[in-house]
Amino acid sequence: MRDLTYAGLADRYGVELCTGGCGDRGHSAGFLRGGRVHFRDRRVTRSGLRLFLMLVHDARIWRPLTHSDRPPPRRKATSRVRWLHHRNVWASGVALRDLGVRLPRKLSAADRAAVRYLLTKVPPEDDWFVPPRIHRWAR
Repeated sequence: MRDLTYAGLADRYGVELCTGGCGDRGHSAGFLRGGRVHFRDRRVTRSGLRLFLMLVHDARIWRPLTHSDRPPPRRKATSRVRWLHHRNVWASGVALRDLGVRLPRKLSAADRAAVRYLLTKVPPEDDWFVPPRIHRWAR
């Protein structure tokens, strides 16, 4: 991980990176605005890598999926469950397969807890929209 930089990762995954020159606050935690990933340039850690890859996911993977011609999900809780699951699994998979870095499960503990909570809000008639793999991942 010593050789990794966020600028290099941004080039690798084809996203535009702002490291704080825009004047907005929040670069330490990272955010996505206007298709650009805003993330402070610092030493790459496992937790930082996870946050960065999840922002890449939102910019390159999830946004094109949700802005396609498909109809939107029926319920807000259901769509948030799918988004939280997908971005965590995608970031972990890319880190392992592409970079050879295993992200500890504890880094996604808060997101898994949020998914467990949101699953209690999914109406029974919409439960078919949440695949069993999401239920397993959240436990």
